[in-house]
Amino acid sequence: MNEYDFNKINDKDFESLSIDLLSRVEGARIERFKPGKDGGVDGRFFSADSSEVILQCKHWAKSGFNALLNHLKKNEFRKIQALSIKRYILATSVELSRKNKRDISNALSPYVVSESDIYGKEDIEDLLAKYQDVEERHYKLWISSSNVLKLLLNNAIVGRSNFKISEISEFLPRYVFTKNHADARKKIEELHSLIITGEAGIGKSTLADQICLDYIAKGYELCYLENSISEAEDRYELGKKQIFYFDDFLGRNYLLALNRHEDSQVVDFIKRVRKDKSKRFVLTSRSTILNQGKRLSDLFRIENIDRNEYEIAIKSIQDIEKARILYNHIWFGNLGEEFIDEIYIDKRYHEIIQHQNYIPRLISFITDAYKISGISKHNYWGYILRTLENPEDTWGHVFDNQLDEKSRMMVCLVVFNGGAISEKDLNVAYNNLIEETSIEKNLDLQGDFYSVLKVAVGAVIDRKMTSSGSVVNYDLFNPAVGDYVLRRYSQDINSVFKIVSSLNTISSIANINSMRNGGVFSEGFVIDLVKRMFHYFSECGKQESALEYYMHFVYTVTEFICPNEIIKQYISKFVRDISINDINESNLYKFVTIVSRSSEAKIIKLIEFDFNPLFHKAMGMVSDHGDFVALGDLIYRLNEPYVENYERKIIDMAVEYWSEIIEDDVKGSGVLDDYYDESDDYSASGVVWDHVTDAISEYQIKFTDDDIESIVDCCNVSSIIEDNRSNARWSEDESEYRGHSSISVDNQYSEIDDLFARD
Repeated sequence: MNEYDFNKINDKDFESLSIDLLSRVEGARIERFKPGKDGGVDGRFFSADSSEVILQCKHWAKSGFNALLNHLKKNEFRKIQALSIKRYILATSVELSRKNKRDISNALSPYVVSESDIYGKEDIEDLLAKYQDVEERHYKLWISSSNVLKLLLNNAIVGRSNFKISEISEFLPRYVFTKNHADARKKIEELHSLIITGEAGIGKSTLADQICLDYIAKGYELCYLENSISEAEDRYELGKKQIFYFDDFLGRNYLLALNRHEDSQVVDFIKRVRKDKSKRFVLTSRSTILNQGKRLSDLFRIENIDRNEYEIAIKSIQDIEKARILYNHIWFGNLGEEFIDEIYIDKRYHEIIQHQNYIPRLISFITDAYKISGISKHNYWGYILRTLENPEDTWGHVFDNQLDEKSRMMVCLVVFNGGAISEKDLNVAYNNLIEETSIEKNLDLQGDFYSVLKVAVGAVIDRKMTSSGSVVNYDLFNPAVGDYVLRRYSQDINSVFKIVSSLNTISSIANINSMRNGGVFSEGFVIDLVKRMFHYFSECGKQESALEYYMHFVYTVTEFICPNEIIKQYISKFVRDISINDINESNLYKFVTIVSRSSEAKIIKLIEFDFNPLFHKAMGMVSDHGDFVALGDLIYRLNEPYVENYERKIIDMAVEYWSEIIEDDVKGSGVLDDYYDESDDYSASGVVWDHVTDAISEYQIKFTDDDIESIVDCCNVSSIIEDNRSNARWSEDESEYRGHSSISVDNQYSEIDDLFARD
């Protein structure tokens, strides 16, 4: 038999459930009274002889039978007497034995006509089994039932996805279904993919979590992506129900994702999922980061993402929805009664609900007993108001008062890294920063890395292990931590320099530009930081010990900085000092791009360099489209004899490269998605021709028609068209979403008071 955890729903939800079930039992429409001070009446109907029957619901699962019985004797019986009724029905979430029912019947005699009018937990479960349509309407109860929980555990891949399901399930009681949920569910059913956007703290991840949970309960396997979209390709199984979840898919740093070509891979995967009825794909991103992506990536523009085809933007929550979120956090939270009382004084909850800075994350923060440790009940309301007025300072109390100096250094390293950092890299960076700070302040700040880390993990840093279990990564527990720390250090060039120079990670370099674009750092601040970093490299010989890091730094600087004369000198020296032996497959593109950008900015003169060794070595290392773009651009800027010696070789290599990937590229790009008929082969081949021509035009090298034709001939157009016909035959067989009723906006103020009313 299916068992239910009534602790997952609040008292108002239990009341609604009981009335729905007993309406079916009695075969009558039970009048439902608004939540609040009910005078002993939650529901009412009239029997065949027109006598009034009263229903009362008591959600006392946590309190137990003895507390319930005492309450019925001392409080409820008096209310029933005042109603002058003949029949009283009680529904409770407490488990009741036969003797328990007899005791209740005696306590409420003569109004309880029969012990069968007393419904305990087991009786409610029996009715749910009988009236399954009622179960489906009460989603949170259904999804937390024993049958569904077994399904949840059986439909997650091992490791992080299994842990993620536990996290999502744990938060379920606090979750409130809003219009955003209904809109998101409708969109993902239609398109199979969904990008949830919004500002920090608005509830993007929470909504995505619950959308995933719904699908898992319907038999989908959860594939939670930790670092890259490539993980989804590795786990993709044809014909198997799977939902892929990529939270914060562009990270805190869009440029880092762009450097990994994450944008193109995401777009390709969205298109693949759209054709597969057994797959769903959920992504989240901060609005500011996604908008940056739309500006910088043509792929997002071309694939309609900027026209919101796949996007749900969480912008507003109705007041009654805000009220339910606050109520759930209080009901299911760990606040002491003395703190809850402060929220109820003079109906102060209205001030919270209607505050212009209301976001669910702040509600979670101000109702968390751990976060308010050290604050007395008398100062609690002032703390709430300060938090709402200055949401950026939400984590200030934790960062400034609950962490020591060494723990704060650890947090700063994670923040300025701009994304998850491995335990190995964090350990090295921490020791670098501790050593530098100890020397500067003439203090002994040495401390065991793991002891210091233990303080920060759980409070502001999250520890995650990769699915393989081989690497431990650390990231921010909450993005708002980063907002606070960055704002705090936005004018402190000395501290920022020490942190960034201690990190020695590529992501921290890309993060500098992200902070500049986001307005956290001024242009002058970034210029000063770049000069200090160049000086640091030259002083400590970083070029020899960490070439990849140094090269990425110069690559990033030449991309976004308008250099002054000092920076130009550093860039010029870098290019001149690079040895041909330093060039490899991983840095070829970056170095050639640095050379081209430096030439365009008149930092170097190409005529002063001999590029023959570079081109000769590059001929054996070109591995992808980006390499061809970089080499083509350099050839374009050079005169003979480089063009004569190397242009044809590059063309031949490009033809070979494209001949191998053309069919997969055409499928991924979707340029033939609208072709279904065998007679379309000729026109489809023309589309492929245009697709290849557009791609190789980026190389700025002249390809002949024979070159292009040899590439196009390697694309099996007929096979792609046949696949399109097969995909077109698919029809969705998913059941209609259970949904939730539309939310009325009438009399919200009164409804909020009823919600928060206490017996």
